[in-house]
Amino acid sequence: GTRLNDRSVSTFDQRHVINGTFIYDLPFGHDRRFGSHMWKPLNFVAGGWTVTGIYRRSSGFPYVPVLADANQLGDLTHTARPDVTAGVPLINPLYSSSCPIGAGCQSYINPAAFSRPALGQLGNAPRTLDGARGPWDQFFDASVQKTFKVGEKRRVQFRVDALNAFNHP
Repeated sequence: GTRLNDRSVSTFDQRHVINGTFIYDLPFGHDRRFGSHMWKPLNFVAGGWTVTGIYRRSSGFPYVPVLADANQLGDLTHTARPDVTAGVPLINPLYSSSCPIGAGCQSYINPAAFSRPALGQLGNAPRTLDGARGPWDQFFDASVQKTFKVGEKRRVQFRVDALNAFNHP
């Protein structure tokens, strides 16, 4: 391997990041479309709620291939890189998004695409593999909240947040 292989895309490079947000005031309670003359105890419980959400979808980060040892290169730790096997796809053709992680699941990166260089040698793999980015991520964060008036000038907010509400791995 050469120092030219150190020139690569950043390890935190993401090509695509899509964000969307919404805020929706539920139409029930005083000063809302339905129940503007609602009985006060019922308005206290059912009126004035707001629902918010944030949806994020982003492309994966580039893969960083490293050996688990220094390949007898001295004090290097997790910086010695493997050789890339020519003609073998970097993304594992057996990977399935229905089984992304866990026992019995295939890895996203194809282990057959890499081999150990000769002892004491640096591998030919670049610092990061732009052609082997991780799978797309998606997250949906949701929040339900209600603000209570306390006197003329103060408010207290009750809020429940669900981060990654649908538990996408």
